[in-house]
Amino acid sequence: MEIKHNNLKNDSYNGYSVVVGRRDRDSLVFSGAPRSNHRGQVTLFRKMNHKWEVMSTISGEQIGSYFGGSVCVLDLDSDNNTDFLVVGAPMYYKPHPPGEGRVYIYRLTQELKLEKEKELEVFESAQGRFGTTLAAVADLNGDLLQDLAVGAPLEDNQKGAIYIYLGNRDHGIRPQYSQRIVASSISEKLHHFGLAIDGVMDMGQDGLTDIAVGAQGTVVLLNTCFNAAENTNSKGMITWNTGAVKSGLNGTLELKADAVRQYSRAFFSAEDKTSRSLVTSVLLDSEVSCYNHTVFMNSCVKDTVSPVLFRLHFHQSDLQSKSSNSILNIDCKTTTQVEVPFQINCRNTSCVSDLQLDFKFL
Repeated sequence: MEIKHNNLKNDSYNGYSVVVGRRDRDSLVFSGAPRSNHRGQVTLFRKMNHKWEVMSTISGEQIGSYFGGSVCVLDLDSDNNTDFLVVGAPMYYKPHPPGEGRVYIYRLTQELKLEKEKELEVFESAQGRFGTTLAAVADLNGDLLQDLAVGAPLEDNQKGAIYIYLGNRDHGIRPQYSQRIVASSISEKLHHFGLAIDGVMDMGQDGLTDIAVGAQGTVVLLNTCFNAAENTNSKGMITWNTGAVKSGLNGTLELKADAVRQYSRAFFSAEDKTSRSLVTSVLLDSEVSCYNHTVFMNSCVKDTVSPVLFRLHFHQSDLQSKSSNSILNIDCKTTTQVEVPFQINCRNTSCVSDLQLDFKFL
């Protein structure tokens, strides 16, 4: 069965990019025509009574942008209903700052209309043709939402790069990419990295989705790392979701005493009263990790009313062991603080002044 838009000319290149979707019982086809009216167009077709009817059309903004050169759909919550349409315009040009390529996110309404949600651009892709390829990839960060991979095969002097965007339940995709993977970080011999992308299967049989990326004359398989969802609580205890992780995560703890004061009342070394900060390298290899540190105080503390504030910050170390397959989830809480009060001898731990003034004339 042939699917046509009668108002499109043959030189519109209708069908240059195609993706299928579904909304309830309706079968959908999204077809890109990047040369339609020189600006590009995407048409949404719905199958009704064995015929395909046009439900919605969207057009590009800029002449020659090749809007509709790539399309993909997002089923964010994997309920077999298409939620968003992603459209690439890889030759969209912006002079200040210079950039080539733009990606559009459209929401699919219940009436099967397409409403623009947001636009994605990157400043690193001056002549990279960002948006040449689009691929919905399985959940990468453990939030149970589909994610998006975008190819820019001409970036970095035609070596190529891909960008990973995490899903967002309300707006489809987060506006800022979570990771940029350049070809030169894999091999200097790669060219046009990002010409094709697919990421729905677990090729390594480790329970994690992997991403296959096409380049000139080769295919690169990118293995996904486990996202460690870490949390620091007010006691300085670190808990994290071990999930499918098979090895630990190397991290750095930074603990600061009396963090909001210019001069600290507490320190971590008996010999050095200026040692208000403590940096420790740790290996997280269990669900709960606890670390004990001794705190020293000045012999004479003038302010015993204000509590001592301890601030703890955790981040992943740049140097990871080769056996580690974990990375720190970008959404996890990495900073916490706790106030430690001084012991006071007041009823109900609440000191209330009871001063009386008495005088007499002499």
